[in-house]
Amino acid sequence: MIVADSSFIAEGILADRSLIRSELMLSPSLAVYEVAGAVWKHQALLGRIREGDKFLAVLSDLLATRRLLTVEPDRELIMDAHRIAVRHGAHPNDAVFVAVALKSGLELRTFDAAQRKVFEDARSGRGEGA
Repeated sequence: MIVADSSFIAEGILADRSLIRSELMLSPSLAVYEVAGAVWKHQALLGRIREGDKFLAVLSDLLATRRLLTVEPDRELIMDAHRIAVRHGAHPNDAVFVAVALKSGLELRTFDAAQRKVFEDARSGRGEGA
């Protein structure tokens, strides 16, 4: 199992299904809406896809088959994400994926280099007190 951020899930749905076929994924529920936004962007703004509904069906299937498990926000997750965001200069929407990965002890998969660095720094204790 891995923690998958929105960029990883979106890439798996839109471009490379092998990314999402072999992994059980854990992600904050925020990811579902961010991935839906990526599908909308690729259809409505970029014109790279025509039938966004088909890609959203893949997302729905991941949820229905429990290959993508979502974590709902609670006080602890909100506070952990906030602490990470403040310490590492990350947006809270990115920090929540890092918080889930750190709490679960799972690897974070992302195509966002800045988010990857925050995860690595937070995991190693760098950036504490920043």
